Amino acid sequence: MKRGFETMALVLGVALLMACAEDGREADVDEQPADTAAAEDPAQIRAAIEAANDRVGEAVAAGDVAGGVRGIYTEDARIFPPGAAPVEGMTAIVDFWTGAAERAGLTGVELQTDEVQPAGEGMAWEVGRFEMRGAEGPLDRGSYVVVWKNTADGWKWHRDIWNSDGPIEGGATAGGADMPGAAPTAADTTP
Repeated sequence: MKRGFETMALVLGVALLMACAEDGREADVDEQPADTAAAEDPAQIRAAIEAANDRVGEAVAAGDVAGGVRGIYTEDARIFPPGAAPVEGMTAIVDFWTGAAERAGLTGVELQTDEVQPAGEGMAWEVGRFEMRGAEGPLDRGSYVVVWKNTADGWKWHRDIWNSDGPIEGGATAGGADMPGAAPTAADTTP
């Protein structure tokens, strides 16, 4: 158990460093934040992040998972799902989330921001909790860390990693076998 936690902490640390590191290329004009003065105000960043998270919940509730995903992630985003390989790029991330939502019967998601910290140069990170719901109630609950990037279209998820608090009655989890690319569980391999 301790080894798993240490591995998860190491992976998260590396992901955050990679997301915030300069890669030596100049950013496209379209990627530049519209208002750089407001971009570093912690209260404004938190308000923008919470509003963006609310829009994701609204899109999912309206049955538009793909639209919610397209509206929240950067084009070159990466997600790090539990029990699965990283997923990179808008098309792959849309496919991941729409497939997972369909298999799990996702009808709602609530994101609760616990902490936001500016990381300089149009970047910030957020720690929060989530609940995914289906028609019959909760599907999964857990926590997440998102590295945000301020773009011309506002603050967007640039790196996203999460984990489940554990299985909820009904069996679907954000890292379980119902997710694309997830490693099979004992239940999946037992005849």
